[in-house]
Amino acid sequence: MERTITITGRGSLRLPPDRIELPITLREEDADYAAALSKAGEALSGLTEALEAAGFKAEELRETEFSVSPAYDSVDDGRGRYRQVFRAYECRRELCLRFELDRTRLARAVKALASCPAGPEINVRYTLRDPEAAKSALLAKAAQDARAKAEALCAASGVRLGLLMQVRCGMPEPELYSNSHMRLAAKMSMDGFSGLSPEEIEVEEEVVFVWEIR
Repeated sequence: MERTITITGRGSLRLPPDRIELPITLREEDADYAAALSKAGEALSGLTEALEAAGFKAEELRETEFSVSPAYDSVDDGRGRYRQVFRAYECRRELCLRFELDRTRLARAVKALASCPAGPEINVRYTLRDPEAAKSALLAKAAQDARAKAEALCAASGVRLGLLMQVRCGMPEPELYSNSHMRLAAKMSMDGFSGLSPEEIEVEEEVVFVWEIR
């Protein structure tokens, strides 16, 4: 009968963020479909011009989603019953501005977006330039932890650690974002905005290892 030992290795990292992401939402609507699309195009042009004037390059802004859907109002018919009445076609565009961690550039970006006539909704998130390197380092720490535990248990039990038989990741893919974030409503005043020093990114990983023992 094959003898095995199963160990869960745990790794954790605290990493300073080095990249900023600004998810941006633009919303425009009109009862006429073509007019709604035209407004959405004008809003995007205005936003792009505002960012370029603030010193940002076109490749730093990427579109992540675009949708057009009918919007309805709930209207009382006077007898306590409500019905859905078409109001307009709503165009929603999701974009993301990404650049290296720089509080001066962040302040310029937020102020440019806040003054944009389209009134974009803005989030500010802090992440990592190279997330794959961080994930690899996290897995390595989990593997080292598991190996150390397995060798200690084998030594205490008078057996030897054999071949590695199986590896299973025990947690979902880690999200490499700082807990520091901001959500800014459309057309807010950004006077005096200077950003903030974000918290470190804290991530954990669990990996299950199964070794043969001899």
